[in-house]
Amino acid sequence: MASDLIGTYLTAASEQDIDGLSSVVHSESPIREGLDSGEIMLQPGASSHSGTDIVVEDATADDVLSLEYAALQFERSTLEGLFDDEDAMLVSADMGDSSVELDTWVLVTDQDEWRVFWIGARQETPDDPTDAFDEPIEDSEQQVVSDITYGEPSEHTAKVTLTDSPGIEADTIVVESTIAGHDATFEGSWSGSWANIKLHPEGDQIVVTAIDDGSEVVVHREHYEP
Repeated sequence: MASDLIGTYLTAASEQDIDGLSSVVHSESPIREGLDSGEIMLQPGASSHSGTDIVVEDATADDVLSLEYAALQFERSTLEGLFDDEDAMLVSADMGDSSVELDTWVLVTDQDEWRVFWIGARQETPDDPTDAFDEPIEDSEQQVVSDITYGEPSEHTAKVTLTDSPGIEADTIVVESTIAGHDATFEGSWSGSWANIKLHPEGDQIVVTAIDDGSEVVVHREHYEP
């Protein structure tokens, strides 16, 4: 089932077949918004696969949010509401190409039929996330970072707020959690912006990078140790 479903999606995406994709995409998937406009939101970069493996048989909201970029796309409450009524699983597809970044598929039932809900990538994390920590850097003068506050202990999130009065010139600010692999990018006028970042439940580090004319500098780095 999963192999055929993913194969149909890959073939249709490579052929720019909107109708073919619509037949296998979940009715509540954000992918469908693009299809309704004649655009393909997620193209894994391969036209076929050589096999699939079930990564998580009974997937939860946490399993989906652990995928790259998913925390920026979905609200936890939305996923939990959907999974209250539908079954879900995570499936990895071997597409035989190291350049393929999207290899983990979220399949969810839709009126008892399995459909493609989302495609992401799993984050490879060390057994002890603190082994990958770098030295903290404090933006003590708040040139970029105004405040970082953490959500409820069970959520493993952080709200990063950027200053209203920038102390340096930067055309881009990147906020990321380096272990969980979630990020937010602000371009142009970024002062006063904020982002909610998903953190790895066993530890993470939040890094804020300022980019000006292609030159990058880490202005803040702090550790999250629950």
